[in-house]
Amino acid sequence: MTPRRFGAALAALGCVLAGPVLAAKLPIYDDFSSETIDRSKWRQSAEVRFVDSKQALIGRRFYGGTSSDSGLLAESYGLSMTDGTPPKGLAADITVLETEVEGCPANPSPSFARARLSAAYFNRLRTPVPGDRTGDVIAQVRVGQTSASSDVVVQGVVSSCLDANCDNSTVIGQVNFANATLGVKLNGRIDWVKADKTFRFTIDGLSTQDVVYTDAHGNAPVLPFVQIAVRSEAANCTTQRVRTSLLSRFDNVRVAR
Repeated sequence: MTPRRFGAALAALGCVLAGPVLAAKLPIYDDFSSETIDRSKWRQSAEVRFVDSKQALIGRRFYGGTSSDSGLLAESYGLSMTDGTPPKGLAADITVLETEVEGCPANPSPSFARARLSAAYFNRLRTPVPGDRTGDVIAQVRVGQTSASSDVVVQGVVSSCLDANCDNSTVIGQVNFANATLGVKLNGRIDWVKADKTFRFTIDGLSTQDVVYTDAHGNAPVLPFVQIAVRSEAANCTTQRVRTSLLSRFDNVRVAR
């Protein structure tokens, strides 16, 4: 057999052997025929982040763990300013469009889904450790729901990180405003009155409340940021993958440094 015929014979044999394998149909794992990502098949959450009708549209669907009935999983998704310098003033229009917040009957920790305007301002420790966010102080306006209530709650919160990644935090002070309505815009504002050790929260330019702190504020935050985002906190549950979701518009972000 000539080399040419030998090569042709091998090619023909390859086609015969490979044909049935390539032709075999694989079983469908997910044809995405449902309106949402199947939480029993995929680990990742669904998310959107783009400009729509001259507004930032940010949304997140997030899931809790299934290994226990205690605690929750948390994650933020949004946009951070390229300049993370702590702002003297920060404001934005926030319109929460949709929410879905499931809880777990066996887990005492409720789930949360919130739209947030937030920034890191200083570190309250005497000697911060590089790369360790413990002691970073964060102020935020947040709008959203918990699994314990259908109210769309509006709050101003000042908190401090308790660990290196800021997975846990303690509240320094919190103020509550009148509830919001889905689909209705509100304007949230944070002013840092540094000389008075005060964070001033204002909603729609009318209602103002203060959170006062006593810590020294000379140290910069370990991780400076200024952000608009969606924050998801989903309860762990052994009987189901608890889901939280929130879709929000942000517009007219203003900052003074």
